[in-house]
Parts: sequence; structure tokens; C-alpha cells
Amino acid sequence: MATYNSLRYSPQNIDDRHPHFREIMNHLLPDVLVLQELSGPALATMFLDSVLNADSATYAQASFIDGPDLDIALFCKSGKFSVLPTQSYPTALRNIYHFRLIPAGLMDTLHLFGVHLKASSGSSNEAKRAAEVAVLRNITNQLRPGTNFLVCGDFNIYGSSEMA
Repeated sequence: MATYNSLRYSPQNIDDRHPHFREIMNHLLPDVLVLQELSGPALATMFLDSVLNADSATYAQASFIDGPDLDIALFCKSGKFSVLPTQSYPTALRNIYHFRLIPAGLMDTLHLFGVHLKASSGSSNEAKRAAEVAVLRNITNQLRPGTNFLVCGDFNIYGSSEMA
């Protein structure tokens, strides 16, 4: 399992970065990857084709939802998971993405949430991150009791005071 911030993966900066992304992903070899900071669905497909599946078609992509700002995509090894449709939940800044995977041979659903919380220090930005997390908490509180889930992403936490 890996989560990775692509640092504004966009058409203006991809060519020189693909070899570096391939090296990183070939070293990690994640079964599941949650990738932040994509500039739309075409870029998610490009990352899939030019990075993850550059050598072989090993990875599949969850359905992509284009949000109001930079987006998040989920990729997983094709033979290891079935992918259910992606859901997204708006916040004041960026969407929170809910990915659901069914591991091969199991009847349980793996719930993954992709977040990219507000960056920068200061009390105003901390309050914005807290509001985003409150939206996430409201979503996870609606899951069936005992449901396990994993939150992946770029939390942009700048100090221990935000961990409360």
C-alpha cells in the first residue's frame, strides 16, 4: 500500500519526471497506490500508462472523479482486487475520495479514503484542515459499525497540535 503526492502532475512537467516516477514505483511495487495532485482524468490515465504500466499492464485504475481542484486517483494491481465505483465528497477546498476494493478471493470490502488537506501553516490553514477532517469524520461515522478503513493522502500537518 502506498500513497504519494505527485506534486502537480500536469502536461507541463511530465516528460522529465516519468523516468523518476517509474524508478520510484518499480522500487515500491505497491499493490495499491493512492496518488494526489493530478490535473484531471487524462493525467491519471497517462500516469497509469506511462509510469505504472510502462513495462506491462499490471495496474487498473478506479473510476476517476474530476473535482474542483487537484484530484486524487487510485491504482491497484489488476489480479488482486475488484474495484467498485469511486465516490467523492466536496469540502470547501478539495474533494475527499472514497475508493472501495474487494480483494481477490474475499468477500470483504476495503474502504480507502483519499485526502489532500489544506497546505501552509498558521491558524487559518489549521482551521481549514480541521473543517476538511470534520467532513471526513462525518463520512466515516456513517459506515457500518466495525467497518475498517484507511485514510491516505497528503495531510499537510505542520505540528503536533493538529493531532488532537
